[in-house]
Amino acid sequence: MAVTKNDVLTAIEQIESRGDNPTNANILAIVGGSNATVQKYRSEIMSERQQQAFKSRIVLKDSELSKLTNTFNDLLANRLGELNSELTQIINQLQTSNDDLSAQLDVIQGELVNANNQSKAKDERISELENELSFIEKKASREKDELNAQLVELYKQAGKVELLTEKLASLETENRELKRVIENNKDETYAKKQSTRKQEKLPLGRE
Repeated sequence: MAVTKNDVLTAIEQIESRGDNPTNANILAIVGGSNATVQKYRSEIMSERQQQAFKSRIVLKDSELSKLTNTFNDLLANRLGELNSELTQIINQLQTSNDDLSAQLDVIQGELVNANNQSKAKDERISELENELSFIEKKASREKDELNAQLVELYKQAGKVELLTEKLASLETENRELKRVIENNKDETYAKKQSTRKQEKLPLGRE
């Protein structure tokens, strides 16, 4: 009776279960047959085991990438929320500051108009108002510079978010490539199984 691939696989598992190395000699001692037949089936079985181990590692990396993608999505969503909140606060601050400054400038300009219509006794008051106006304008300039600096920092943070988005896209591309490798390995394994089945069906004289 001809030795089959399943006979060789059973012999390998039996030899390994007792802690021995599944050499051709050890397999032949169990199944008999020719050394060439045992060598052929043994090589196919070992190759299939290596491919299965490789696919297992690929699946693990695919799972890790999926977790990493979810983590990046969470980080990006949280950071974008923080940036939006900060931008809203700065815009509100600018609006409030502008409103306050406009109101103060209107008051001061009104007082200057009234002061100009008064006698020389009002000159001193005009000088004081001008000093107040200068102080307010300098204060407004300082606040504007500070707010501009905050906006620049926020734009830098937005740039970091953009970089994280690009990295995420790159990881997703790698993820798709790994899936493609898995599919290719599946196709190759299937083709080898088909080839093995055909060889098993050949007459004994063709081994």
